[in-house]
Amino acid sequence: MSLLIVFVTAFEFFPASVRTAGMAAGCAVADWQNGWALNPAVTADDQRLAGSIIYAQPFGLPGLNFARAGLHYRAKMFAITSGLQVLSMEGEQEFDLGAVSAINLPGGWSAGFGLHGLILNQRGYTGDFVGAFDFGIGWVGAGLRLGMAGQHLNFPRFSNGDELKPAFRFGLCWTPAAPLLLALDVEKDAEIERFLAGVEYNLLPELALRAGVETFPFSLRSGLSLRLGGLGLDYGYHYHPQLGDTHILGINLRCN
Repeated sequence: MSLLIVFVTAFEFFPASVRTAGMAAGCAVADWQNGWALNPAVTADDQRLAGSIIYAQPFGLPGLNFARAGLHYRAKMFAITSGLQVLSMEGEQEFDLGAVSAINLPGGWSAGFGLHGLILNQRGYTGDFVGAFDFGIGWVGAGLRLGMAGQHLNFPRFSNGDELKPAFRFGLCWTPAAPLLLALDVEKDAEIERFLAGVEYNLLPELALRAGVETFPFSLRSGLSLRLGGLGLDYGYHYHPQLGDTHILGINLRCN
């Protein structure tokens, strides 16, 4: 089995954005980058036009690198997001080329669909490709957001027999006061169940601080975001008791 799979779960190394890298939870948080991998429905009410690049060296392991680039566009009721994610180590790579779309529905509801092309470039399995499907829904009302999503719903299986099991997420996001955001996710697949909780506080209009925790494996997260007009700079930190520290850097441009 590839070292990529030993250290991380295939095609699910990080949350979708540096925001959730710092908060841990994000299934109901309005962030187009979250929607790319966590819940397609949350892209429906985000920025009109946006793009981002994220980079990390997972757990500080030499030669192990993670990167994602993405683009997002939203019209009045409809949004589409595309991205490319790469996880590589010692000449082996996982690629996730995906596109998700979402639509706003009456009553504060939204729905989204994701299509991902997953490519393994491993020794003996060069260019192995499968398609994966995601679906999500969301609801917004009175400072509260709810989200529910399923990932890998078609049981994608590679030619070496490895299968990605469906995973399901339920999340809520509550804004009790304007500077404060609280988020909670529950994730369940065929083997594990875990809880993720996070907080984001806007210390200044341009500066947000984040912290979070997850239960399986137990790990701590933190981060900050600096926004200068349409330019955003993000930093996330992930502490894993066995594997060590990970620093995540991101840059994004947004236009409303």
